Formats: sequence, structure tokens, C-alpha cells
Amino acid sequence: MSADGTGELRAVAQRRARLAAQRRRRRLALEVGAALTAIVAVVAVVLLPRGPDRPPAATTPAATCGEPVLRVVAAEDVTPVLGRIAERYRAARGGDGCELVTVTAAASADIARSLADGAPGDAHAWVPESSVWTRLVEASPAGADLMGTDRPSIARSPTVVAMPRPMGEQLGWPGTQLGWGELLPLVQDPQTWPRLARPEWGPFRLGLPDPTRSAAGLHAVLSIGAGQSGVWTDALSADGLRNEAVRATLLTLERGTAPRRAPVAEQLAALRAADEAGEPLGPLAALPMSERDVWRYNAGLGGDPPAVGLVAFYPPEGGLSFDHPWVPLERAAADGVTEQAAAFRTFLLEPAAQDELRAAGYRGADDVPGAALAGDPGLSPARAGADAAPPDRQAVAAVLKGWAALSRRFTTLAVFDVSGSMAGQVPGTDRSLLAFVVESATRGAALFADDSHLGLWEFSTDLPGAQGGDYRELVPIGPVGEDLGGGRTRRAALVEALRGLRPANDTALYDTILAAYITARDASVPGRPTAIALFTDGESDGDDLSLPQLLDALRAEQDPSRPVRIALIAYGEAPPTAELTQVTDLVGGRVFTPSSPEGITQVFLDVLTSP
Repeated sequence: MSADGTGELRAVAQRRARLAAQRRRRRLALEVGAALTAIVAVVAVVLLPRGPDRPPAATTPAATCGEPVLRVVAAEDVTPVLGRIAERYRAARGGDGCELVTVTAAASADIARSLADGAPGDAHAWVPESSVWTRLVEASPAGADLMGTDRPSIARSPTVVAMPRPMGEQLGWPGTQLGWGELLPLVQDPQTWPRLARPEWGPFRLGLPDPTRSAAGLHAVLSIGAGQSGVWTDALSADGLRNEAVRATLLTLERGTAPRRAPVAEQLAALRAADEAGEPLGPLAALPMSERDVWRYNAGLGGDPPAVGLVAFYPPEGGLSFDHPWVPLERAAADGVTEQAAAFRTFLLEPAAQDELRAAGYRGADDVPGAALAGDPGLSPARAGADAAPPDRQAVAAVLKGWAALSRRFTTLAVFDVSGSMAGQVPGTDRSLLAFVVESATRGAALFADDSHLGLWEFSTDLPGAQGGDYRELVPIGPVGEDLGGGRTRRAALVEALRGLRPANDTALYDTILAAYITARDASVPGRPTAIALFTDGESDGDDLSLPQLLDALRAEQDPSRPVRIALIAYGEAPPTAELTQVTDLVGGRVFTPSSPEGITQVFLDVLTSP
């Protein structure tokens, strides 16, 4: 056909389309005019481009088709396939031109926090990626009543530890499965890759998504903490999370992982970009994610498969799954869609819908994988380890609150009593109290992140070169990881100064508290908590200030815009706790009385992990 002939046909088609549109508009106007007394529901539909992970474009729904519209809010990963199933549901119910179900994507963490705050929103049902988010809602009296209790899983995907294939093979994949309890030592050891003859891979970094936003990150934190404790169920209880070993593990995990807690989708996109640039083995060695995310990456994320794929380790001790529960919400009854919600839930669990979910890389509600997963050589559908039940609501709330606390970066001034009484021998040992304190404080200093700010003072009386004769700055406040010259970091300088402390003279306690308070206040950084950790074994016996004078001076120096909390660590046979408590009650803080030198490390842990 000639070009002119083609142009004529195109013009005819365009005219026909315009006429059809005009007829549709007239017909719609008549329908609206005949139903002026009806309430017209305007339904928002998520329209996404077609692709392997996108629902089909929906037709514009009529305002009402004799049945109420069910509004579902779902995790971003599962929304596309739920949208496709909603289209099939509409067709199966004969709802031609009607949108019986809308599916909208939203971050599960955001919905969980809204519900926990007692804000129900306008959704009738919720499909988060994991039941851990429902536990967070249950921990809130305002939120618990907004959810129904019957919450079946509609699709599952176990949490795995993904690694680029060469790195996984170096650790024994596929013959060896990496456990949660084995992961943290790899992160802690700077020689992990050099020991395996791969020094060019640098440190073994864990790409941990933010546990307060990501189910993958929260699953990993819970699982690694439990794996380190050696008792899975106890460690996932609220009591277990108060255990020192578990808390220390979580703190070490936070300090030892990659500093940017990017969502899994961002990590996969960055990994794909590195693969396309010919650098597939980037700085991240291990990435907690769902089995389905590994499948998506290896399938190409909508494009060509990567040159270097991911492999999945399935921890033998088991773990939490992305179980995608169907959560009925209180709004359903108010809007009269309870039966519609039950019907769609039933439809989701029928074989055809389950096959659709399996084709999208999920396991079914029965945990049985489909052909999609079986065809990925990086996965092991017959996985090691079983699903663990999600921890109770108190445990999830405690982990999230604790993680938020230990993720904070402090400005801290550590102040050590080096008065003569610190030379006293610890009963049952041949070491001085100061030696034990230094050893414990050295371990405690290792808990501070590189970007925390930390400084060190010593005090007694009549110290040579000391400010005011009583207290002396040994290391100025600054970033712990800062290079002070010659490759020597502030952390190294702090450890060296601690080991050089020597006992002498009396205890200018009150003078030092005031001076330290002013210094810490002036060094405070907006957005960072500021604290003093002061260690002493005795009462004030070399001060210019009395206790009432100290309290008056602290009142005068307080600045509400720059608060400073004080942790006073008192040890010895009869520490002056009554006097010290007056100080902490005034400015904020706490008096600690460790019963053993080893308890000093626990003090650091309490300070760094308390909300």
C-alpha cells in the first residue's frame, strides 16, 4: 500500500475512535443522569507498565457494579502479581468493566506504624511481606484492635543469605550451607577473604537493609541474634533480647555491616550496575533477602540475566519467612465489604492464583515452590532448615526500639578516676582496680562506631599539666575512626592513653564533673545524643566545690538545646551513690554500680543500647 493509502486509513481510524469516544461519553452522561441519587465511588487504580513483574493495565472502572469495591494495600513486592490476580477475579465474577478489587502498593513498615498509632486508613485488607509487621501493630493497644485475627499466608519466600556466585563458592556453596550463627564471625574477621586466598575482595561486608524499614533486615537481625545465642526460641523472646550476649551481638552487627542500610531493591540495582560495568564483586559479600529476590535478580530484573548471578545460602537452623499474610482490617465491616474480602481471600488461595504466585517466584501458601524457582541454579528449593514462627509482639518491638537506639551516634566524653585508691588490689587477683577498669573500658571503646565522637580525660588532684590541677585531657573529642596522623586513629590513641593511666593523689570529683559537663555541652553535635561516662571509686576528697555548689553550677550551665546526660560508674566497697544520684537526677542520666570489673563493659553496652 502507498504511503498516502496508509495515511488515509490512519485518518479513518482516528475519526472512528473519536466517534466511539463521543458515543461512550453520551452513554455515560445518560447513566449518571439516571442515577443522581446514587453515591458515586471514584476508585483509584494503580496503573503500572506491563512486564514480568507488572499487572496488566486496568480499564477505567465504572463507578459501581452492584458490589462494593474492595481496597487492598499490599507490600511493594507482591502488589504487581496481586493486581494481575485481581483482574482474573473480576473476570471470574463477571465484572466486565468493573473494578471489584483495587491493589495499592505501600511500604509495610509505614502501614504498620500507622496502624500502631491508631490510624486505620481507608484500606479493607493489608498484605505485608512478613508477619513481623503485624507483631509490631499488636504491640500497640491502639493498633491491635484494627486487625482481624485470621491471617492466612497467601505466598511464602524464605529469608536467605545471597552472595555473588564466586564468593559463595569460596565459602563452600552449594555443598555447605551458611548458618546465621556463622555469619557474624565472617563480618567481624578482617582476614576472612585473605584467609581464603582472596585478599582482593577486601573486608567481608554484610549489606544489611535498615531493620526498622525492611523485613529482610529485621529477619536478619532477629536470626543472627538468635543464632549467636545458640537458643533460637529463647533468643527471639522479649527476655532473650535482654540477654547481654544477644544485645552485644546486635551491637556488633550494627557496627560491622555496611554503613548505608539501603533497601534490597537499591542493593540489587547497584549490584546489577556493577555487573554491567564488569565489576560484579563489589564491596558487599552477603545480602539478606527473600529467595524470590534472588530469583528476580538472576532472571535479569526485567532485562537480560547478569553475567554473575547470586547464590542463596539457606541457614540450616531455619529462620523467618516472607509469609505475606492476608490481614483483614476493621474498615471492611464499616464499608460493607467483609464478604467481598473473604471471597477474594478464598480466590487467592485457589490453585490458579497460587500458580500465578509461583510463576512470579514465590512459593505457594503451602511452602511448595514452582517451576520458576526450580529452574534457577542459584537456589535450592528443597531448602535446609524450617520456618520459625515470628517472635511475639514484645520481642519485635524491643528489637526495633533497641536497633534504633544502638544505631544512634553519640558524642561521649569518658572520664577516669586515677586517684591513689585505684591502685588497690582486687580481691582474689594480683591486679589493681585501675588495671581491671582499663581492660574493661578498652573492650567498651571497641563498641563505638567509627563515626561516633569520643574523647578521654583523667582526673585526681595536682596532676602535672592538668587544667585546674585536677583533670587532664588525654584525647580530645572527635570521630573515633579519624586519622590523627601517621595512620594512627583516634581509637588507637584512646586505647594507648587508657593503658597509660597511673594512680596518684586524691579525688577532685565535683570539680571534674562540672568541667566535663561544660566541655561535653560545648562539643555537642546537633542530632546526636551527648553523654559523659565518668568512672570513680571514691567520694570527693580534693575539691574546691561542695555538692550543693556543684548542683547550683550545673543548673546555671544547662542548655535545653544542648542536653548532656551523665553516666556515673561508681565502684569500690562503698561508692557515693546517694550524692551521685543527685547529679544524675538534675541533668539526666544514671548511676551504675557494677559488682565486678567485668561489669564495666556491661555499662558501656547498657549506655549504647538503651532507647
